[in-house]
Amino acid sequence: MSVLLAFSAIMLSSFSAAIRCSATMAMTDGRQALIDVRVSGDMIGEMSALNGEPRSATVTTCRTSKIRIIRRNELRAFLRVYPDAAMQLAGIVANRLRAANRRRVDFASHPVKIRLARFFGRSPRPMAIAIATASSSTST
Repeated sequence: MSVLLAFSAIMLSSFSAAIRCSATMAMTDGRQALIDVRVSGDMIGEMSALNGEPRSATVTTCRTSKIRIIRRNELRAFLRVYPDAAMQLAGIVANRLRAANRRRVDFASHPVKIRLARFFGRSPRPMAIAIATASSSTST
């Protein structure tokens, strides 16, 4: 991956079919741990784009997908102009942190079947609506 893209956010934007992808992290023993599933409309890489730190996970799509690369400087400029979008993105990051904390508790508290049911029962939180709404108002 180029250095330019390393700190970019990516919008999963397939209009013909839903994108499904998995986010994984390498464990100390070399295995990959599933940390989340992303779908069309989700943004990935936003933490790296916001703070300039290396990516924390690897995302793999299940099929060829259309994406929108949003470079760090573009995302930051957009969020300065549209503070409501910045607040929505902060809420998405907070929700992901809350879900990660819940999964830690679930891991210690519940058997696998319950953990999987809770994991896949979550509702999607697409950022695409906020960005599409704001982008359409700037392109007119």
